[in-house]
Amino acid sequence: MSNHNNYPESICYHEDPRITEGERYCSVYAMVMDVTAGKLWVTDGYPCEGKVSEYQL
Repeated sequence: MSNHNNYPESICYHEDPRITEGERYCSVYAMVMDVTAGKLWVTDGYPCEGKVSEYQL
């Protein structure tokens, strides 16, 4: 989820510095789930920078 290919329109989407007004977008978290194992991983903030927390479902 921290992929930066095709920046600034990558999976890990940081605010585009070229946009100075109007609607601005960015990734605020990432989530991965293993339904079979009953596990969930969530990042806090940008996927490339945020802490990853694991939860047992």
